Amino acid sequence: MLSEAVIRELDEIISRDAPYRKLAEQYAEYVLAGDRKSASNLIIEKVESGTPVKDIYLQVFQPDMYLTGRLWQLKIISVAQEHLFTAMTQSIMAQLYPYIMSGNKNDNILIATCVGNELHEMGIRMVADMFESEGWNTLFLGANTPSKTVAEAVASEKAHILAISTTMMFHLKNTQELIKEVKKNREETGIMVGGIALNSRPELWKLLGAQGFASNAEDAISVAKSILESKEQA
Repeated sequence: MLSEAVIRELDEIISRDAPYRKLAEQYAEYVLAGDRKSASNLIIEKVESGTPVKDIYLQVFQPDMYLTGRLWQLKIISVAQEHLFTAMTQSIMAQLYPYIMSGNKNDNILIATCVGNELHEMGIRMVADMFESEGWNTLFLGANTPSKTVAEAVASEKAHILAISTTMMFHLKNTQELIKEVKKNREETGIMVGGIALNSRPELWKLLGAQGFASNAEDAISVAKSILESKEQA
């Protein structure tokens, strides 16, 4: 059972009457206890019984990701427990991949990455998976990818959209430099940004040189479509 301190922090992230609150709470309990088998079985059973993977991502994984980050900041859990949550959740996300694959592929290409030196990759992986479920061809570059490597991938793949995640505020300068590097190689690619560093100040995306901002994986899809429409009309 989760402690009162953990419950209080979860209350700040997801209300007790939210549709998936109990599931998010149960998942957090299993993961923080290191019970990978129970956590995996819980999620797979829900998906197989009809719960959309999108809801699992946005209403369970995402709030619990914020929860563990908050608990680590408050020193309620150790950095090892935070890393365990990430590792276990990414493992379960891999199990969910067959449920995400879309049979209706389109020609759009997304490259998803964290800014250089950024190690928090779970959020941007959710974004890549959501685009995959919408029929996009996705290339997930993961964490701590050098700007030059990202720019080269964008150019060689002729990506329609580059999605960049930034968690730490002190990495925003790196985000701006990455965007400049990408634009030097390929102006045609639309660039959107997101991540915890931008969620509290979403207006920063314009200063960084991006064409859009998304606060979560679901919003990212509509933002990407809007960017593509703007480029077609230009």
